Amino acid sequence: MKFIIYALFLLSISPANALTWKEFWEPFIENSQNFSRIRNRTETCFKVIRFEEYVPGNEWTSGYIRHRREEHSIHCPY
Repeated sequence: MKFIIYALFLLSISPANALTWKEFWEPFIENSQNFSRIRNRTETCFKVIRFEEYVPGNEWTSGYIRHRREEHSIHCPY
């Protein structure tokens, strides 16, 4: 009895169309553009500036190097 129910269930399901890799990648490939060349679009890049400063020691401690990092937003040059 269970076999008949399973067979009817499997026969009632409509076949599915598989999605191929080509169909999956088409929207990404067709619309892939280099957006940095489009006019009237503002892009922001970041410039990282690193500083090193030597802090001299004294008779009780030795000197060390102090590190500092600043990040500035700039317009992209392209």
